[in-house]
Amino acid sequence: MAAQHEPNDSELWQAWSEFERHEGDNRRSIELLIRAAESDPTNIGLNSHAANRITRFMLEEHVRLAERPMWTSAVQQNLEDEWESLDPDPLARLGWLHYVNNNVERARDCALRGLSIDSQHEHCLNIMEKVRQAEADAAARRER
Repeated sequence: MAAQHEPNDSELWQAWSEFERHEGDNRRSIELLIRAAESDPTNIGLNSHAANRITRFMLEEHVRLAERPMWTSAVQQNLEDEWESLDPDPLARLGWLHYVNNNVERARDCALRGLSIDSQHEHCLNIMEKVRQAEADAAARRER
């Protein structure tokens, strides 16, 4: 009922998301976290946290590639809109969203921007490693 009365209260959506997470309904928890991010699109911390949870969810649940954009699009766009304000952590999380959506070029862009701020950022370095591997795999397929 509270969500009906305050549909744009991101804190409410986050609290409900945490409740569902503790109850073991990870899918519902992610859906509610996305709703929280939609309610507060300029909150970089919230959107970065959501990106991290969404990425892990998609990999753990083996979400099909065709279904991934419906899970990632809102948070991805929110972070893209804040591009100039992002530090390496949200850049890496945005990069992982792009990577799991098979957008290797944009994942690289995110990682490179993060590394330009912190050349040793662990997660940006991990993305670059995955990007290099994906490019090597694509090159090997082209040679066959």
